[in-house]
Amino acid sequence: MASLKNYSENEIAAIELALRHKANLTESGSIKDSKITERLSIGGVWVIYEIAQHLGIVDALGNDRQGQLALGTTRIKTFRGQNAQTYAIASVIDLNKGFNEEDLYKNFTWLDQNQASIEDQIFNKQFSDKRPHLFLYDVTRSYLEGEKNELGQWGYNRDKKKGKKQIVVGL
Repeated sequence: MASLKNYSENEIAAIELALRHKANLTESGSIKDSKITERLSIGGVWVIYEIAQHLGIVDALGNDRQGQLALGTTRIKTFRGQNAQTYAIASVIDLNKGFNEEDLYKNFTWLDQNQASIEDQIFNKQFSDKRPHLFLYDVTRSYLEGEKNELGQWGYNRDKKKGKKQIVVGL
């Protein structure tokens, strides 16, 4: 009987692997002999897409290229550089024809022009049978740096920043 208490977790794992394949240690293989392949990450992207479908966002945006780009603009950094090679978002939202960052920024104009229609479609999908009677509202405020902000006003500052205008945002 041997004690393993003085061994590291990696050493214990190696011993366990060797014991599992003690009849034929060549079956245990070697990392040097293995080919490690990394595939595109799809889990998080797929969950977000499924939620967008359930909420009616996918239908509201439409199936054309602008709608697909709009679905992706929520995650512009996903499309950039190394991230574009890590996540499978282009496959999930069917943008395999190619796009670049400029396409995504131009899509903001399309979103702005279609915002009311998109919001109406999503609202009607969620509340087609019964309109809500309760709306929740909250406000938050933040102080502003600089002096030339037309939205900034003087008032009680919870951040204890003296001499700073603040802005109140309703949600």
